[in-house]
Amino acid sequence: IPNFLEAWDEFIKEPFIFDKFSYHYENSIPKQERGDFFRAQHDGIFLMKYLELWDPCDNMLVKFTSRNILDIRLLYVVDMVLSKHNQLTDVKSLIEDYNTIHVKTLIEYY
Repeated sequence: IPNFLEAWDEFIKEPFIFDKFSYHYENSIPKQERGDFFRAQHDGIFLMKYLELWDPCDNMLVKFTSRNILDIRLLYVVDMVLSKHNQLTDVKSLIEDYNTIHVKTLIEYY
């Protein structure tokens, strides 16, 4: 929250009293386990996957865990590289040829 307040002051530059709000930390959001390798670098992946899968009626804790992060990261990279908007077609062939069975298994899992 302190980082949010600092970013607000730096970029929005409109005074606002945030003390009027109460803070709520959701317990049903998957969290990184302490000691995860490159834990800080996984924050964005956790956020992206949470936003992608979010449903107020579902328990997010059963949708993915920190053990899935490296596979999820791989899927995001594959999605970006194979995107119709990616014009680097020589890179696309590297992904398409690399361990196709493993990638298909991951895609079917998620």
